[in-house]
Amino acid sequence: MTTQTAKVQSLMQACQRGVNGKGPAIEAANNLLAECYGLLGKLAAENEALRKDRDSLLEAGGRLL
Repeated sequence: MTTQTAKVQSLMQACQRGVNGKGPAIEAANNLLAECYGLLGKLAAENEALRKDRDSLLEAGGRLL
């Protein structure tokens, strides 16, 4: 696991926990955190897929631009 991956996972955990409190502002904050959590997960998965594609290309003798 890269340092960047660990940082993303840590941030995702913080987003998933949300914040304590009551009222519409807290609800809005928690909704925003949930949205961020989902987006971070998608970006992390896409990043990993791109890494695998790059590694496969290099193993097959390809070159990066």
